[in-house]
Amino acid sequence: MVAKRQPPTLSGKRVVFLTLFDETGLLNVTVWDRVYRQYGGVVYRDEGPMVVEGVVTRRHGLSVIADRLATIGGGDDVGRVAAHAYRYG
Repeated sequence: MVAKRQPPTLSGKRVVFLTLFDETGLLNVTVWDRVYRQYGGVVYRDEGPMVVEGVVTRRHGLSVIADRLATIGGGDDVGRVAAHAYRYG
């Protein structure tokens, strides 16, 4: 993870913006309050590579609106997914 930002919102709901990287480059990830309440612990654990499942968008570069988060080997169910399916928004 390159960066993590959690700006205040007018609604009081939490939103977290992540910047991740791999061998192909940078990826921006948006984690809305609903997803953060379920998977927020993954954002702050340092247990290896992060898996992000969500809707891929090409607005302002390549980004993902997260539906689920996990770390590989962290015991989360997403980490056991063998194949990846991408939905483009």
